[in-house]
Parts: sequence; C-alpha cells; structure tokens
Amino acid sequence: MNASPFTIIEPGALIGRNTRILSHCYLYSGIEIGDDCFVGHHTTIRPFSKIGDGTQIGSYNQIEGNLQIGCKTKFHSDVHICQGSIIGDRVFIAPRTTLLNTLHPFCPKAEECVKAPVIEDDVKIGANCTISPNITIGRGSLIGSSTNVIKSVPAFSLVVGNPGKVIKDIRELTCPFNIIDKPYGNLL
Repeated sequence: MNASPFTIIEPGALIGRNTRILSHCYLYSGIEIGDDCFVGHHTTIRPFSKIGDGTQIGSYNQIEGNLQIGCKTKFHSDVHICQGSIIGDRVFIAPRTTLLNTLHPFCPKAEECVKAPVIEDDVKIGANCTISPNITIGRGSLIGSSTNVIKSVPAFSLVVGNPGKVIKDIRELTCPFNIIDKPYGNLL
C-alpha cells in the first residue's frame, strides 16, 4: 500500500497490495480494499465497505459504508455511493452521480426501510445522474448523463431522461463514427 502522509487510515482497515491512496482521504476501520486499487484525493470510505481488486475511486468521493463494490469498477470524481449499495464488477460511474437509499426522508422510521440500489456488472452511468432507492440496474445497461433513474432497469438497456426511460437495447447500438460495428458487442 502507498498512502499519502495527509491521509487518515484507522486501525482495522484492510488495504490490499499495490493499492495507492492519495492525500486527504479518510478511511474508516472495518473497510476492505482489494489489491491494485486506487483512491483519489479527498475521498471518504466509511466502515464495512468492501471494495474489490483493481477498482479505481476518483477524487472527492463519498463511500458511505455497509456496502459492496466489485472488481475493476471505476468511479470518477464527486460520486456519492449510499449505505447498503451493491455495485458489480466493471461498472463505470461518471462525475457527480448520486446513489440514494432513503425512500422517505424525515420519516421517524426512515432507518427501518433504507433500501439501497443494486448496480449489476458492466453497467455504465453517465455524469450528473441520480439513482433512486430500492431499484436494480440490470447487467450491461447504459444510463445517459443527467438521467434520473426512478425504477428498475432490465439488463442491456439504454436509459435516458427525467424520469429515465428505456429507449433501446444497447446491443442494437452502432458507433456514430463508424469505428466499430457494435460498441457493446462484447456484452453478448
């Protein structure tokens, strides 16, 4: 592990081999970060977060704990991952995206019905998205920038808008620059 002297890593945090942690991070006790990971500046990772091998977490992120993040996943900057989230392998989340877990904030029993989202393997989420509580985004889906996802998404869906709507199966997409035939063909 390679960590900046301006980073706080509480005792009991398990950090894998060849993991690099930049300055001004706070990593709580009870976290597990796999091998060959990267954590950018000013990122907080709260207790009982489990992060798989090869995952990259950019700067200014909040990982709120009691959650699971798969292998080779990448979060860009300023991403908020709520408590209880389950995020699969090879997921990409662009800047300023927020995952939510509270169905009805300010309710006296809100903590009893916290339901975090599930993001399955190979999902790509554009910038400035909001992912609502208690939904699943199916494997291989693509969520367009500034989309507000308020209900579960089937696998291999292209979702855009506010509220988000499925507009196409991503396996039907073609490259607008004619560089490759099927940009998501590797997910078939």
